[in-house]
Amino acid sequence: MEQKQSSPEINFAKANIFNFFNGLGGPVWGAFLAYYGPLMALLGFLGASPFYNGVVNGLFWLGFILTQVPAAYYSERLPYKKWAIGVIFILSGVSVLLFGLLLMITGGEHVKLLLAAFLFCYALTTIISGSCTPLIFALLFKIIPPRKLGSWLGVYFMTASVGGILGGFLVKRILQLGYPVAFEILFIGAFLFAVITALAVWIIDEPKGELAPRKENFGAYMNSVINILKCDRNLVKFFIGMWFVVGHYVVLTFYSDYAVKGIGISPAEAGAFVSMNLIGWTLASLGPVFFILIPLAWIMGLFGSKLNIPSNILSAGWIADRYGPKYTLIVF
Repeated sequence: MEQKQSSPEINFAKANIFNFFNGLGGPVWGAFLAYYGPLMALLGFLGASPFYNGVVNGLFWLGFILTQVPAAYYSERLPYKKWAIGVIFILSGVSVLLFGLLLMITGGEHVKLLLAAFLFCYALTTIISGSCTPLIFALLFKIIPPRKLGSWLGVYFMTASVGGILGGFLVKRILQLGYPVAFEILFIGAFLFAVITALAVWIIDEPKGELAPRKENFGAYMNSVINILKCDRNLVKFFIGMWFVVGHYVVLTFYSDYAVKGIGISPAEAGAFVSMNLIGWTLASLGPVFFILIPLAWIMGLFGSKLNIPSNILSAGWIADRYGPKYTLIVF
């Protein structure tokens, strides 16, 4: 007897649960260890020079890039993605847990040792977490109907931002406890959120996927990737355009460092800095009308109304579903 699958709406709701917790405090991507917020405050307490702002920034993006292609290659051999995603979340959480425990053992002293340990643990975390991206998108494309891909992905990313906004204000309260207690809580807390996130992704009813027909080794796989880049000029243009679009992210660590050292803002405000950045990103990408119409749509649904309210109007997803992603990128 064929197993009954959950509806796309239920599965999408489950995906948003793990995405919310990941944004709230998960390793690397969550507000607890946001590379341009709390970690900049940590470097200040460790007496690190501004050079390390760039190091943390570089580790974040390098870790994200290094494992993308190997993870994509490996994911094609997995009929189910969610189990690997959960394991990756937990392993990345273990890496930051190690640093949190080291802080507790040393009492925050021996700052040179802690700085080296932090860079090692953080690099390990970013590399592990980076491998999750191809798996997550493969999972999302399996559970989201194609005709709703743009708008539902818009809601999905907004969910992470809402978690990050709330997490940023929570981080502000935690940082007021001072060094090293605040960072012990943040790093150990990030591990706990990693476990919660893994459990949440495992409850998704993922349909079994078809395995890639190719049986080539990784070297042949890389050659095919390189050949695609040589032949597909549109794809290369897209990559170049996206590099320019996201290029401003590299200065975020220096913004937050300047706020603390140049303007004299309290290190505890690093959490609020994360929240403000995410609020701006959310409003810009989804449009403030979303926050008005979505509760109205829910209320009308409770009273049995069949009227469809375009709750994601003015959002990036709404434009992408109707006019294509190219014009969405140009507009936003």
